[in-house]
Amino acid sequence: MRLMLDSRNGKKRDITDKAGLLLLSLFLLADSRFFYLCPLPSNLSGSASNKLLLGIFAIICVVGMSILGNKFKLGHYGFLIIGFYIILVIHMIVIKKTFDYNIKTIVAYYLPYIILIMYFTSIKLLEDKENFIEFIKIIEIIIVILSIILITQLYIYNKYHRIFLNFTLSDWYTIYHIDAKGRFYSVAEGINRVAIPLAMYNFYIGSKSGKFYSLVALIMGLLNVVIVDQSRVYFIQEVVAIIVMIIVVYGKKITLNKLLYSLIAITISIVVLWSKIKSIIITIIDYDGSAYARNDAIRYYLDIGKSYLLSGMGVAIPDKGSINYFLIKGPNGVYNYDDIGIFGVFASMGIIVVIWYLIVTVKNFLVSSKINDTYMKSLAYGLSSIMLTGLGTMSYLDSARIISLLLTMVVIECGYILDKRGKFN
Repeated sequence: MRLMLDSRNGKKRDITDKAGLLLLSLFLLADSRFFYLCPLPSNLSGSASNKLLLGIFAIICVVGMSILGNKFKLGHYGFLIIGFYIILVIHMIVIKKTFDYNIKTIVAYYLPYIILIMYFTSIKLLEDKENFIEFIKIIEIIIVILSIILITQLYIYNKYHRIFLNFTLSDWYTIYHIDAKGRFYSVAEGINRVAIPLAMYNFYIGSKSGKFYSLVALIMGLLNVVIVDQSRVYFIQEVVAIIVMIIVVYGKKITLNKLLYSLIAITISIVVLWSKIKSIIITIIDYDGSAYARNDAIRYYLDIGKSYLLSGMGVAIPDKGSINYFLIKGPNGVYNYDDIGIFGVFASMGIIVVIWYLIVTVKNFLVSSKINDTYMKSLAYGLSSIMLTGLGTMSYLDSARIISLLLTMVVIECGYILDKRGKFN
């Protein structure tokens, strides 16, 4: 009788887990609005940074996962997320009064932050090792399909200047100059940013066939950064994460042969990617126009932000022609919060949220350091390094990257839980 009950409970849990993974998959797909193939109402589509649909899916998925039995769990980040929501509610009230935004505007710009509630049910689902590995495979599949679609779209755009996907271009040059070669900014953000270290991890631990699929996901994710997004800083972050992971895994096992092979691989990579590397060097030494614009934006926001020290100026961007448009976008209307990392957080949400963000960044490393399994530790440190290296340029509180923050916390937390239970032994 007991064996029959255990068997029934096992089957019930198996069905529950599959249903939970299905909901989680739908949530991940909603980040790219189902590969940008699904036509949606204008308030749910538009630019790739519009994550209103993702916020709605987060609510649906959390309710669904709760019904399935995935109870809320706090973990290391739970109180930080709760604290963030308390700060956010106060912030929204202050911003609405200060800038007289209507409720629709507040909902549109602030609802995406609700996705962090997925943390509480996701870690409960993914603290099972099989579910955790399945979750990584799902992300690999998503990123391969998304990369193929986006690269195909970019090729068609550059050759025929046509868009078949459902997003609007954020780069004004590609919009107004019909002969321009395009870049699709922010469509390859979010999940892609986290998928590259995840694929690297799965490559380490997978079977022979599993390693092949993970390698494909890793390469496609990097191609997304280089070809589609074309952000030099983004590329640097991912390369740094990969290097960090390699150091953690092989740091104590480096031999002369491995060192020689590594130097040969690095030399070949430098030759093949020299034009991209040269462009990156220019960015670092601050000679190109984008770096100057970024530095000007930082100076502007640090100066104007003193008047809004506690609350910031809000994440909502007023319509052009509004009395507050040039206050938030700068005197020439070209500055963006999402280009300047933690400085954008300061300008938009105030010093308290900056402190919160720094605490989360430090927490990532502290939790990662407690993981004993070498491969899981490498993944946790890799994810932590991406968030750290983006402090000055790419904040995870930007709407396009908020899912990166969620997934970083979920993966590090689940890695810690599984490690402490001895699941990697």
